[in-house]
Amino acid sequence: MRAALTRSINEIQDDPALRVYGALLCLGHFVTFLYWSQGGVEHMISSDAEAICWPFWEDCWRERFLDTR
Repeated sequence: MRAALTRSINEIQDDPALRVYGALLCLGHFVTFLYWSQGGVEHMISSDAEAICWPFWEDCWRERFLDTR
């Protein structure tokens, strides 16, 4: 297990494209964290927000169990 992890780390260190991809992925996670910490997630899951339901579950708005209230 340790050898496989070491090989993966070495492969990432040796490939510039993987390092850029990792940095962009990290940036995306950081921006998401900032958005959520500024109150964005409460608005998305609140009962005031419009429910976007899948076609096979048209009444999903009734089952909003993640509401903030």
